[in-house]
Amino acid sequence: MTKILYNLSFILALILGIHKNPQAQELYEYTCLTDHYDMSLTGWLKRNNRVEDSTGVITQNSKYNPLTISVYGILNYYKFKDENDSTFYYNAIDQFKYFLDTTKLVYSDNGKSIGLPYQFKYHDLQAGWISGMTQGFAISYLLRYYDLTKDKRSFDIAEKIAHLMLKKQEEGGSISFIDEKYQWIEEYPNSKSSPQVLNGFINGLIGLHEFLIYFPDHARAKEVHDSSYAALLSNLEKYDTPDWTNYNRKGAKVSNHYMRYEISELEQLYFMYQEPEFLRQIMIWSYMSIGKTDTKYPMYKYPKYANAVPFQQIENTYISDSASTSKQLTSISEFKLKQKKKQMSDNSFKCKKWTTIIFDESLSYVDVHFSKPSSIKTVLNEKHLELQFEQINDSTVRILSDSSFSSFSFKLYGSEKHNTINEIKTISLKPVEGPKFFINKIPLNFWLTEGTTYEIDLGETNNPENLYFFFKGTKREEDLDKIKWHRNQFTKGNNPKITIKESGYYQFIAVAINTKYATKFSNFDLVKL
Repeated sequence: MTKILYNLSFILALILGIHKNPQAQELYEYTCLTDHYDMSLTGWLKRNNRVEDSTGVITQNSKYNPLTISVYGILNYYKFKDENDSTFYYNAIDQFKYFLDTTKLVYSDNGKSIGLPYQFKYHDLQAGWISGMTQGFAISYLLRYYDLTKDKRSFDIAEKIAHLMLKKQEEGGSISFIDEKYQWIEEYPNSKSSPQVLNGFINGLIGLHEFLIYFPDHARAKEVHDSSYAALLSNLEKYDTPDWTNYNRKGAKVSNHYMRYEISELEQLYFMYQEPEFLRQIMIWSYMSIGKTDTKYPMYKYPKYANAVPFQQIENTYISDSASTSKQLTSISEFKLKQKKKQMSDNSFKCKKWTTIIFDESLSYVDVHFSKPSSIKTVLNEKHLELQFEQINDSTVRILSDSSFSSFSFKLYGSEKHNTINEIKTISLKPVEGPKFFINKIPLNFWLTEGTTYEIDLGETNNPENLYFFFKGTKREEDLDKIKWHRNQFTKGNNPKITIKESGYYQFIAVAINTKYATKFSNFDLVKL
């Protein structure tokens, strides 16, 4: 299977509403692992002295860690699916040996439950504690082991792991209550120091969701799943601060690299549920993470990756320009002209009649920068009818394609035909190289009146359906930075409107999803309707 690259997979999910692994028809690809960690496994294995024992089961610091074992099995499962290399097949199925070793598991409830214990003390938890996150990861691994082997013993073990996971934490399971009505999958059951950890809950929910694919009539699993899903939607914003998010309900902040992982976890949930609120929360977290999560982390698949970057700004115009983060070739010598043209001394040239430009690689789009402002009129030859032209600004035209191309032909009409090309930027869009979003805070704050509807005047726009605007407000302007962004305080699209519930000062951020078609707006003002 050809691996769908990181950013492309996300964009496809946005557009098509799908992200399934075609070789395991029932299961979504575990993207918060496969798109996050180094799939060569070298980076991931270097942490915590991870090595295989004599039977092939992975160990961590010379101990058997059930979470590490499950993650290692899942990573190798996808590595095998990608490369069809038997080494990864055996790595994946060898981890099942841990789940057959009764000396390492804890059975209870007359054999109905299996716990995967941690044999070391952790904060206020004594050795032997179990984790809802780990039980969920183990289920996800066992279902993929079944896909490889059709060994139904994995179903029996997965059901028993789920049975313990779904018990209340006071009874030895992992389920607590939040807001006295919703159920929550605890990463550290019964812990007073780290209750209701967000990232561990999400991985537990993924495992439970996948369990229900194979056990759709399991009443307790469905009850906990539905209640936990509602808990997440109801409580997600409670983890946020005005500029970051928290690890647990005690208020411990996540580190930069944890934020990066939590964003990818929420993307996983968006792939699975297609819940628009998850997408908008990803946008808010991505805004918070600008300039913070692009530090190089060797264990990650993309060691230095920014989920979002600011728009390119030219005076008051905001442009989501992938060229700023993609490969750029700016020298005339790096492409060839089919017709012999006299190259000018400053590396520019004039175009007359038909001009064909040929490149050494397949491209996603090309920006052509002219020497003077121009209302450029172009004609494409029949060979390249699939290409489109887009005017980026007064002197720049972008040539786009729905698929990669390595040449294009054009001519300029009338008085434009002697215009000079100063520069050509060629962009090969490799999705990992570009961010998922372009995001800016609007520099002005606005006083808005309760009960009034305002339309946002965006001036000249391109691709406005790709734009989201989040807002927050308070009585005192100096307090704006002290309040949180909320995923449900937003508007979007062409001529976006908001109705104000409470008078005050309001702040806005603009978000554009990164596609090869540039999104831009040349103004931001609020017009009272």
